[in-house]
Amino acid sequence: MPAVTNAVRELLGDLVVASEELVADDAHLDDSAAGLGRWLHLVIETAAAMRHTRDFPPDLLGALVATFDKRGVLAALCEPKLTAEWSELCLVRSGLEAMRDLVEPLLLDELNTSELDCSMLQRAGAQFERLEPPPGTPPHHWWWFGEEPPNEASMVMNSAMRMLLPVLPTPVSNELRLLVANGFVTIDDCLYLRAPQYPNTDMDRTTREWSQNAFRIEDYLPPDPSRRPVDLAGSARACARHLAFELRRRPFAPCRIVVTVRARTGLLRFHQIRNAPPWTPEYLQAQDDATLVLDTI
Repeated sequence: MPAVTNAVRELLGDLVVASEELVADDAHLDDSAAGLGRWLHLVIETAAAMRHTRDFPPDLLGALVATFDKRGVLAALCEPKLTAEWSELCLVRSGLEAMRDLVEPLLLDELNTSELDCSMLQRAGAQFERLEPPPGTPPHHWWWFGEEPPNEASMVMNSAMRMLLPVLPTPVSNELRLLVANGFVTIDDCLYLRAPQYPNTDMDRTTREWSQNAFRIEDYLPPDPSRRPVDLAGSARACARHLAFELRRRPFAPCRIVVTVRARTGLLRFHQIRNAPPWTPEYLQAQDDATLVLDTI
């Protein structure tokens, strides 16, 4: 990738200054504030410009992170906005996503969009309107392009999972967000969420990914001895949705995510689809566990 050009560095400097002004402005929490609108467009433009360059200049990255760290501005923007127009929601959500692109894994707590994402999933069916996105908006910003993330159309489940799932979406846990924010690893054309200690090269690549990318869902949830299977099923779906979104943020081949729930235990797995056929309804229904499958198409 090319180095940061002077024009991009100037854009980054403008973003730092605009961020300092936003934090200092008493009206920064007002979604209609002109300063907020300018900042949102600027951060989206900056993230688009940085997408094809090398590392963020450390001095500007440090200044940007220090401006927002523990100040509450980004966290306030991440709160559900029940009265906002869909166009306002789209701009705010893309601005927050652009900030993630620039600073991840820093400011992870401040950029927790889980509640906002659940709210947008609930409202999209009734409020969605097709709008012109800002230049450089990537396709995984689904809120500009459709009523739901494109991979939702691939979601299939057996009757056991359908009976467990709550109607409303569940926010993904901070623990799972942290696991995914630390990034993915590619080794020998295999994709892992964390580097395997003892990869078995005797297996084919899909089987290697399937065996290594296996995570107990309850390990990434706050301790709760009263958690019910229905709660775990909601968290399992949230994990699948979040992982699908994060995989689509990156230039990976399509992946298949499978979550299962049995009593108080849940399991999350994924692998690259390659030539794997889709799960047939008969095969899915034959699973003993409550099972949900989601492809990152």
